[in-house]
Amino acid sequence: MLDVATDHEPADREARSYSLVVPPGFIRIPGDASTAPEEVLEQLAFEGEVPASTDEFVTFLNEVESHDPHRVVQESYVAVSDAFATDLRCSFVVARLPVKDPTRGDLDALLLSRVQRGATAMSLGGEPAVVWESDAGDVRTVGSRRSRLLRRRTVLGRIRGSRLALIAVSLTVTAPARDERPDDDTVAAAFAELFDAVATTFRWIDGQGAVISDRPTT
Repeated sequence: MLDVATDHEPADREARSYSLVVPPGFIRIPGDASTAPEEVLEQLAFEGEVPASTDEFVTFLNEVESHDPHRVVQESYVAVSDAFATDLRCSFVVARLPVKDPTRGDLDALLLSRVQRGATAMSLGGEPAVVWESDAGDVRTVGSRRSRLLRRRTVLGRIRGSRLALIAVSLTVTAPARDERPDDDTVAAAFAELFDAVATTFRWIDGQGAVISDRPTT
C-alpha cells in the first residue's frame, strides 16, 4: 500500500497504491528491510533458494536498508543471486518522497529542471516522470561486504492526484570490490534493461483496487 496524500481530485482519479510486474528471480522486501526477514525467507524458500549463511542473509538485507536512511522506501525488489548465476547484486527500490513545501513550486517544473540537467522525460503509470543515470564506480562498505557501484538508474515521477509527494523507482547494481571482470558491465546493462521493462508495467491503483486509466470506458 502506498501512503499517498491527495489533493481534491475526484475519488476515481486518486492513486492509493500501485502495481508492477516483478521479474522472475526477484523477491519483495516490504518497507524497512530489517523488519521483514520472515517474509523474505518464505519467498526464498518458494524460489528454492537458501542463503549460503546467516551472515550473508543479514548483509543482503542491510545492503537494501542502507539505501533508505530517511525511511521513505515503500518496498524493494532484490535479485536472488543463484537465479541469475552471478555474484552481482541488483535491487529495484520504490520510495515516496514528500515535497518539503507543496505551496511553493510546481512539481512539473521540478521534473523539467531535471531534464535541463540531463534527465530524459518519460511516463510512469501515465504520469509525467524523468529518468537519469548516476555516476558509477564508487566503493562502499555495508557490514562485512565491500561493493563497487556498477549502475544506478532513477525514475522520478508524479503520483496520480497528489501535490504533496513524488515517487522514485531506483535501480542499483553492485559487484564485490574485487578486480573488474569483463562481463560485469554486460550483466549490469542487462539488469538496467530489465529495470526499464519493469517501469513500463507500473500502474496506479485507486481506492477500490482498480487500475487508473485515461482510456475511455465502453
